[in-house]
Amino acid sequence: MAKVKLTTIQSRAEFESKIDQAAQLETSQKLLEAELDAKILKLKERYGAEIEGHKKEIKKLTTECAQFAASNMQSIFGKNKSSETALARFGFRLGQPTVKNANKLKDCDVMAALLKEKDSESYISKKLSLDKSAIRTAIENGVEWLKKFFYVAQDESFYIEAKIESNEK
Repeated sequence: MAKVKLTTIQSRAEFESKIDQAAQLETSQKLLEAELDAKILKLKERYGAEIEGHKKEIKKLTTECAQFAASNMQSIFGKNKSSETALARFGFRLGQPTVKNANKLKDCDVMAALLKEKDSESYISKKLSLDKSAIRTAIENGVEWLKKFFYVAQDESFYIEAKIESNEK
């Protein structure tokens, strides 16, 4: 990030002038963002239906071609898993290996069953995390031993907000 050279403010008038300048810039920024959002929305309305139509047609064609390719692997691919036409490359791609629960079991049922098995601990991870909300409440209520490990901090930051009046009255 580039360094910004700060000047030292010399008077209250200069301070308030810079505050007003920041507020004007914020107002201008919000107007530009609103204009940008409006243009993006118009473009989405203009092209959205056509794009969705293309997506549905692509999905339909891909599904049909996948079914045909799966039943005609040798004649389409030979020894390979992919091929190409003048306009496209196509084929089957292996995804990442994932572990799935057998017999449509829920995670909680699998966990309960695993805990009964010998050496199951090497297949179960235990995640511990600090309850910062409870810690803050305890410190604020005077639990002294927690103060050896934690303290409650609350940052304060300077802000400038533009006064933007709404046209709705």
